[in-house]
Amino acid sequence: MNGGGITAIVGPTASGKSTVAVHLAREWGAEIICADSRQVYRGFDLLTDKPTAEDRRIVPHHLLDVIGPEETFTAGEFRRRALAVLEDLGRRRVPSLIVGGTGLYVRALRRGLADLPAGDPALRRELFDRERVEGAGTLHRILSEVDPAAADRISSANLHRIVRALEVHRLTGRPLSEWHAGDPAGGVDMEIVGLFRERGDLERRIEARIDRMVEEGLADEVRRALAPGLRHDLPALSALGVRPIIDALRGRRPLESAISQMKKETRAYAKRQMTWFRREPDVVWADVTGLSDPEAMAARVKKVLERSGKHGIIRPLV
Repeated sequence: MNGGGITAIVGPTASGKSTVAVHLAREWGAEIICADSRQVYRGFDLLTDKPTAEDRRIVPHHLLDVIGPEETFTAGEFRRRALAVLEDLGRRRVPSLIVGGTGLYVRALRRGLADLPAGDPALRRELFDRERVEGAGTLHRILSEVDPAAADRISSANLHRIVRALEVHRLTGRPLSEWHAGDPAGGVDMEIVGLFRERGDLERRIEARIDRMVEEGLADEVRRALAPGLRHDLPALSALGVRPIIDALRGRRPLESAISQMKKETRAYAKRQMTWFRREPDVVWADVTGLSDPEAMAARVKKVLERSGKHGIIRPLV
C-alpha cells in the first residue's frame, strides 16, 4: 500500500516513542501517523503529552487533534482515517511511521478489524447512567457475565471500552471477543519495533513526565476543559489522571494526592501496554533502558531492525 515503507514504533507510555519517531522521520524523510486514542482529541496537549509544536513543524503528524472532546473515536474510525493517510503517502512515495501506545489501533491496521456496528448514542447514555446509579463496577460485572473474555482484557477502570463491549453485545447478540476472533478485513503489511525499558527506568521516566506536566500547567488545562460544561463521562476526559485532577479541582482531595494517583494509574497502564505488545506476533524489541538522547535511541532501534533483517523497508528514499 505504501510505496515508501511502513514501520510502527510501539511500547509503553513514557518509553520515548515520539522522540525516536521524530528523529527517524527526519532521517528517512518520513511522516508520522499517531496511534494514540487520546491524542485524537483537540485540546489536552499536556494531559496526553502530544508532540511539541516544534516537532510537528519539523515532521508532519497525522491523526492529532482531529475531533472534539464530545465525540467518540473508535478503532474502526482510526483504521479508516489511517488507511486514507497511508494511501496518500504511498502515492507520494513517502515512508510512514505509525507511532503510539494504543495497541488496538496498531492491530486494527496490521491485522484488520471486524465489521462492528456503529455506536448507538442512546444505548451508550443508558449504560453510563446505569453505572452512575448502581455504582462503580456494575457494567464490568455485567460484561463478565456476557463476555468473560472481553472482561478479562478490559480494565474495570476503562468504562468507555466496557460500554463499547456491552454496546456491541446488545446490538448484535454476539460478544465483542467473538467478533474479534472472526475473519477481519485485510490488514496492512508493516514492520513493528517495540521500545523496552527496565521497570525502574520506565517508572522514573513516568514520574518525571508527570512532574513536568504539572509544572507546565496540567491542572489549569483540565480546569479550562471543564469550563464549557463538558460531561465528565466523555471519552476525551477518560485519559489517565483526569478523574483525580477533577476531584482535586473540586476540593475533594489534595492536588498532591491526585498527582500521586495519576502516577499510580500510569504505571499500571504501562504494564498493561507491555503485556499487550508482548503478545503481538513479530514485534522486534529495542532495549533503550537508560537512554534519553534521541540519536542514541534511534541508533538502537535501527540496529535491532538490521539484526532482524527488517531494515530494508525503512531506509530513506534516494
